Amino acid sequence: MVIVGVGLWSVSGGAQQVPCYFIFGDSLADSGNNNNLWSYAKANYPPYGIDYPSGPTGRFSNGKTTVDEIAQQLGLNGYIAPFSRARDRDIFYGVNYASAGAGISDETGQHLGGRTSFRGQVQNHIRTVSYMLNLLRDVNRTAVYLNRCIYSIGFGSEDYLNNYFLPQLYRSSTQYAPDQFADLLVQQYAQFLRVLYNYGARKMVLFGVAPIGCSPYALAQNSPDGRTCVERLNSPIQLFNSRVRSMVDQLNTQLPNARLIFINVYGIFQNIISNPSSFGFRVINGGCCRVGRNSGVVTCVPMQQPCSNRNEVLYWDAYHPTTMASGKNIMNIGLVIVVLVLWGNGVGFAQQVPCYFIFGDSLVDNGNNNQLNSLAKANYLPYGIDFAAGPTGRFSNGKTTVDVVAQLLGFNNYISPYATARGRDILRGVNYASAAAGIREETGQQLGGRISFRGQVQNYQRTVTQIVNLLGDENTAANYLSKCIYSIGLGSNDYLNNYFMPLVYSSSRQFTPQQYANVLIQAYAQQLRILYNNGARKLALFGVGQIGCSPNALAQNSPDGRTCVARINSANQLFNNGLRSLVDNFNNQFPDAKATYVNVYGIFQDIINNPSSFGNCFLLCLKTYAIFFRMKFTVMWCLIFRIQSYKCWVLWGKYTRAKSCLNHSMINKKRWKLEAKVGEPALYIHLHLSGCVPCLFAFGGTLSDHGNNNNLRTRAKSNYGPYGINFPRGSTGRFTNGKTQVDFIAEFTRLNTLIPPFANRSGSDILKGVDYASGSAGILMDTGSHLIANHRNIFSRIVIRLGGVDRARQHLRQCLYYVNIGNNDYIYNYYLPQFYPVSHFLNTEQFAQLLINSYSSYIQRNGSCVEEMSDAASIFNHKLKSQLDQFNNHSSTHSKSIFVPSFDRSIFPGFPVLRMFHAAHHLV
Repeated sequence: MVIVGVGLWSVSGGAQQVPCYFIFGDSLADSGNNNNLWSYAKANYPPYGIDYPSGPTGRFSNGKTTVDEIAQQLGLNGYIAPFSRARDRDIFYGVNYASAGAGISDETGQHLGGRTSFRGQVQNHIRTVSYMLNLLRDVNRTAVYLNRCIYSIGFGSEDYLNNYFLPQLYRSSTQYAPDQFADLLVQQYAQFLRVLYNYGARKMVLFGVAPIGCSPYALAQNSPDGRTCVERLNSPIQLFNSRVRSMVDQLNTQLPNARLIFINVYGIFQNIISNPSSFGFRVINGGCCRVGRNSGVVTCVPMQQPCSNRNEVLYWDAYHPTTMASGKNIMNIGLVIVVLVLWGNGVGFAQQVPCYFIFGDSLVDNGNNNQLNSLAKANYLPYGIDFAAGPTGRFSNGKTTVDVVAQLLGFNNYISPYATARGRDILRGVNYASAAAGIREETGQQLGGRISFRGQVQNYQRTVTQIVNLLGDENTAANYLSKCIYSIGLGSNDYLNNYFMPLVYSSSRQFTPQQYANVLIQAYAQQLRILYNNGARKLALFGVGQIGCSPNALAQNSPDGRTCVARINSANQLFNNGLRSLVDNFNNQFPDAKATYVNVYGIFQDIINNPSSFGNCFLLCLKTYAIFFRMKFTVMWCLIFRIQSYKCWVLWGKYTRAKSCLNHSMINKKRWKLEAKVGEPALYIHLHLSGCVPCLFAFGGTLSDHGNNNNLRTRAKSNYGPYGINFPRGSTGRFTNGKTQVDFIAEFTRLNTLIPPFANRSGSDILKGVDYASGSAGILMDTGSHLIANHRNIFSRIVIRLGGVDRARQHLRQCLYYVNIGNNDYIYNYYLPQFYPVSHFLNTEQFAQLLINSYSSYIQRNGSCVEEMSDAASIFNHKLKSQLDQFNNHSSTHSKSIFVPSFDRSIFPGFPVLRMFHAAHHLV
């Protein structure tokens, strides 16, 4: 989606995209609010502002700050006025409330003197809203206006620099552990955001904290060599950022119509620090104001002469980035904000650009290979299973990235592939992408037909000729094309289907990785010049992702199936570095053009390093390969693509299909959204069923109880908060924050209903199934006998409702019986000798046999760290497996039992030692 920004973003002073821009923050965004305060935290003197048109203004930089850049790119006339100077109708463009030294905590920065904390800035905004209301004289009109504005919020840095990391002045570090302090800050953060929401804020951009441990100040004070980042400072920052990410997700769910985005500033700076030359920096460990070690002891001294090579230095003073660094941030931050603008408006708003041209490979191909003699095509199921038109040639279950961008840009329909684009349709743009295509002509030839980058550019030239004919003359066509967006993403196949296939291609023997990257970039540059000569002016160039972390690379080259392949990723980075330089050279060579580099490698690196921060689906995707093959899937396709989910993108690699029972209609996005601990057993059951089931009966204990204990006199109940905090109906008696495995299984089997507890069953609901589970119940007679008795009661009612015993049995034989019981017999019986004597009389082997003799179904237990308990459970599992084998051998053809072997650590790495799941199908 980052590409959206290119068309709107490339020329400052363009059409205004939002009515106003409100800024909350600290010294990184302050534009003069501290100037008239009694404070040490001010920057209204030289050399601050040395490169700013009006000189020193209070900005902690040599020139513009990041928020200044964003204001320009949003099309706002002039920079946003600070609150201290905002007057009259200025406020309709927005206000900058940021104050140097300010934090989330009111006490933060108090040793510096005057500053306006986050609380104070919110109060100032309330005054602004009141004044705006007086001018507009209409509450609804004011609310609608504010709803369309962008709110930029960046706090946290000062709470660490000028509070937590100053134990000689503040007690916070002795009062709170790092995680506790992060929790405290984020709780207050959320409170202030809710106040802003109540006063009209809907589109909020939250900036994370940069790696403070890598700043010149930290290096000067704590780094032994003046270059190595200080981990003890960075670790608490990462805790805070992680909490802010989670807060953003929660508030997006809890606040209607709110659109919050978290900007990973930490990752942006980390990427710059790891690859400074790629961003044009030569100095990353010292400030431009040279004061003390690392030029980072304090802020700039008044009238000091700063460094002359400011465009090559990352930091301006001990803490703050240079204008050049702020400009680099725009490539990562500003474009995301434009996405927020469009996202908040929803699909269907005014079209932002006249046309959108796409060049690439399988990641964006939407059907150009369908009619080619090629193995690289995706015009069959299950591809397109979630796409409105079904399989189209897109290598995904639904929309691709460029489809989403087209929607955000306001196009009513997706961009047509070159293979089918006709007539005036080409004026909207064309998708030339071809699966297996590369920059080099020979790339992907082992797969058959494909259209290389050069071939795609040639097709574009034919399109330009048609556009000239449609519009009447070349000048009109050139003006039209100059307003379009050009998305270009190639290079992956030049490695996957060329350089790293030495048995098929000689390139790896002809070139070193650096030489090969140079060859690719030279060829890339030639095609870019041709595009420029044919009207392209706004180009987004996508780098290559972390191919060495893909399922294909892990399967072929990783010893443990999890560790990324460094030699592959290193080669990719060489190419990406060359592409960055190509973008800079292109922009210098063609001033009327604007090319943007999109750091795909960094995006995936952040996801892979912090999968849980991007949603549970990533936890599953990282284990896709191992899980699929342990489930005895057969390989159906072995390329590397992305699968679209509700909130995130995951890798779709080694895509497989079950041997017999899994049909196309059963593959859905919900599977990828399940929590790993809950969803995998449910997925296992789903794959073993031969079709849908009409009903589901659940027996078990705490892990399956849906509310049967609510009205019992027992402590084993959960019909109160925070239980059910993520469940649509709130606290229902489920012992979890949301759904149970029974709920997920009901979804998988397409029952489209929640299975009611026995305590609340009514009418024809019982035909869909009943949940008999009861918290603390077990297998033994004194703990779990009522479960079976309750089912007999339901059986009698079904007989009455269906009109006979035979019909009832026929119905029940098609049902799924989920039995999840046995853990309580260990936890609340065998391992409580002070209450139950059984452990004095029976060893673990004998007790397991007692349980098996008492029932011949299945159990689940999720979580234990005690090996002794694990050994006992393992004995039970072994006996249960044998019992089920006997049961299946001697039962009728109408009955089928399944043992799910989830006690395997290799299937569930990182999960607790004891993990058991057993289920039965057709047990009547």
